[in-house]
Amino acid sequence: MEESFPFKYSLLEYLFTLVGLLLFLLDIALDIWTVVSFYQHGDYVYMAVMIFLLLGSSVLLQVFSWLWYSDSLETMEETKLETKLEEFANRHKLIKPLHFLQFGLYLRYAGVIEISTTRFLQKTNSFTEGVAVYLNHDLQMLRLFETFSESAPQLILIMCSILQREELELITGLKFLSSAAAIAFTVALYHRSMRSFLQEKLKMSWNSTGIYFLWNLLLIIPRVTALALFCSVLPCYIIAHFLSLWMLLVLGVWSQKTDHMESPGWEWLFRATVGLIW
Repeated sequence: MEESFPFKYSLLEYLFTLVGLLLFLLDIALDIWTVVSFYQHGDYVYMAVMIFLLLGSSVLLQVFSWLWYSDSLETMEETKLETKLEEFANRHKLIKPLHFLQFGLYLRYAGVIEISTTRFLQKTNSFTEGVAVYLNHDLQMLRLFETFSESAPQLILIMCSILQREELELITGLKFLSSAAAIAFTVALYHRSMRSFLQEKLKMSWNSTGIYFLWNLLLIIPRVTALALFCSVLPCYIIAHFLSLWMLLVLGVWSQKTDHMESPGWEWLFRATVGLIW
């Protein structure tokens, strides 16, 4: 991690991490409100699907986060994590229980905030900057997984509900807009994070990040609208539509011979997740 990065972990990146955490917590509150709203309207099928998406996405994130922690600990000759909080959790064998209780993502947020605060307050060297870039990249990848395993399907579900009810509530509208913006925002930040590892590329400016955000937003909304219209008329066929495309895309990922995970079995989970994103 001592190499220099063309993309520096600036104070603005740190602030965006904090904003991302606040938006993540706000999204959880809106998720709970949406589930309650479905229950109050008697939309028990929508409620069940919503709960399934929330639980499934959370478990998926915790599995990947725990696997990355365990892989890094197994490959190190001396067990040493980059932040004091992670070292404390590992020393008291709390990392696995935290992930089991679905708090693994918060541990990573705390790690990024800790190392970033140390760097900016103590004016430390490029080593901590490299650590911040790596930690932030792992966090952005997990947020990308969460976006397409939870937020994107929720958009379709919420829009389908709006079309069938033929009415739009304030909270439902806020949830729709926040989910759409969160998807485009997460994709833009992940793309920006990826550029930090491409030495031959120029760093991604905030102007280009904003343009990329709008580009993704304008691509996502028509796609979600089309799927929601399709689902509202032929709900049974949406599963066949998803499975047929998803299996082809997983095969496409397999053809790229990815090697992101330590275990071949878990590599297929990674490929399945990338297929879901595509």
